[in-house]
Amino acid sequence: MDQNPPSNLNRREFFLAGGFGGACFMRPFSKFSFFRDAKPARACVLIWLDGGLSQLDTFDPKPYAPYNIRGPFKTLPTCAPAVLVCEHLPRIAEMMEHVTLIRSICSNETNHDRASYQMQTGCTPPSAFQPARLGDFFNEKPQTGPIFPAQITIHSKPDCISNHYTQKLFDFRMEGNKFLKMYGQTTLGKNCLIARRCVEAEIRFITVVDQGWDQHDNIHMHLQNDKLPALDQAYSALIQDLLVRDLLDETLVVLMSEFGRSPVINQYNGRDHWPHASSVLLAGGPVARGKVIGETDETGANVIQSPITPAELVSAIYTANGILIDENRNEANLSELLAARIHSEFFA
Repeated sequence: MDQNPPSNLNRREFFLAGGFGGACFMRPFSKFSFFRDAKPARACVLIWLDGGLSQLDTFDPKPYAPYNIRGPFKTLPTCAPAVLVCEHLPRIAEMMEHVTLIRSICSNETNHDRASYQMQTGCTPPSAFQPARLGDFFNEKPQTGPIFPAQITIHSKPDCISNHYTQKLFDFRMEGNKFLKMYGQTTLGKNCLIARRCVEAEIRFITVVDQGWDQHDNIHMHLQNDKLPALDQAYSALIQDLLVRDLLDETLVVLMSEFGRSPVINQYNGRDHWPHASSVLLAGGPVARGKVIGETDETGANVIQSPITPAELVSAIYTANGILIDENRNEANLSELLAARIHSEFFA
């Protein structure tokens, strides 16, 4: 049998070809696997930048575009060949060899709630819907112990401090000054430190919510003075910490938001909602390292190479964690996930 799979399969084809079998959790690998010698992640950390990350001011800069598109920020080379990021992300630039950068996420939802639902479920939201989380299917995998839940969401105050063990888990002060300094004294830094503690406690899905990214006015001031320094320190610290502890190979770290920002800077020096092109970072687990997937046009407005839908992204995240969505589930809105293509280029 050919050991190298075709570049794209949908979930049904992947299953029939000998991929993950049965129910909603991982079965042993067959010889036909996207992961080659890698294993699925046992944990997933989602860093959710609530409000909409500006791709042009972070991970998809356009240094040769007019000023009203590129903005005031300069670019910075990274340790990954020919990959540029914003100058205010120097620590992340040094970690890009461990990251797959997707520059070609495209959708059609401009409302925060609807776009969040789509990005975290891979499904088009119905006219009436309840908030859904990317980690919901992780609840269906067998849990290793009764102490902690399968998933936890960390805001400025975590949503699940149900017992003494969980309270201790969220006490980042137990880490000491070294790690507090490493992650930063910001809310995002402390929450990413808690996320690492959750990974060590074998919690399967951890969501870190960082608010304040919906910047319709004075976006570059907010980014430069607040959001980007905190993100740069917290994200790079988490990747480095997991790497040093030999946890990165078994932990998938996802950095994303509900949509991107408009290419043209508006009259208030901000950027508006833009679902047509956004960027996502994947690191760890069986995903590829030091790779860029997709490309946008010269203004960052539209995807021109390797478009990735929310369903394809969510499908890849579930696949990387050894989760197969059961076709027999009685949920009509899973059709997009079941039909989503699995892009082999995501994986190492």
